[in-house]
Amino acid sequence: MKDTETSALFCLVPIRNGELYLDEYFRCMRMLGASVIALDDGSTDRTRELLEAEPMVKQLLTNPVRPDFTGWDDFRNRMRLLDACADFAPRWILWLDVDELVSESDAPLLTAFLRTEADLDKAYGLEVLRMIDDAKHFDRSKLWVYRLFAYRPGYTLPKERLHFEPVPEQIPESKWVRTRLRILHFSSVSQAAREERYRKYEEADPDCEWQESYADILDEPGHVWELKPLPANRSIVID
Repeated sequence: MKDTETSALFCLVPIRNGELYLDEYFRCMRMLGASVIALDDGSTDRTRELLEAEPMVKQLLTNPVRPDFTGWDDFRNRMRLLDACADFAPRWILWLDVDELVSESDAPLLTAFLRTEADLDKAYGLEVLRMIDDAKHFDRSKLWVYRLFAYRPGYTLPKERLHFEPVPEQIPESKWVRTRLRILHFSSVSQAAREERYRKYEEADPDCEWQESYADILDEPGHVWELKPLPANRSIVID
């Protein structure tokens, strides 16, 4: 049944063992005024319990509990999440993983962009920053991931088990547009986090079927920059 109290923006999130990130994730959702559809992908921590208790989570999908990331099928999970949108008919979809946040200064820019400028026929890319030590410093940028688009029933995603852009196949690449909006990615924020992420892909893709190597996950931080607000007088769209 359609929930008339939900927002125009839905964030879709597949999660496995994301308990430590969820407080900040929910805070980000409140800044964005977003509703959430989540999929718990076999967590062994309190992820499912926390998702069930959060009012912003309008629907919670689940997979059976499993001991590690073996068998992780990102395509199947994301298609289930996208299909679940049919019950709510949101205006906009944003894929935002549990170890990712929209920066606090960018959140009002994103919501204003969706209200006033964003094109319903396009998919929008956000720049990913590899956060180091905290939420104010990063060492890698200039990677755009296309995560934001208007919802339409019947959308399908590329049939790749891992490492694909979750943009509906019905939106051609000629309509993918970069923005200045940023995603803060925390999976490499510390040495322990980098090692945990590396183990995750060892379990999920032991033969490197979906990516040639995962060694760069373990890279020590390079030059570290301070996160600064975006200039308010510049266009959100780059292309």
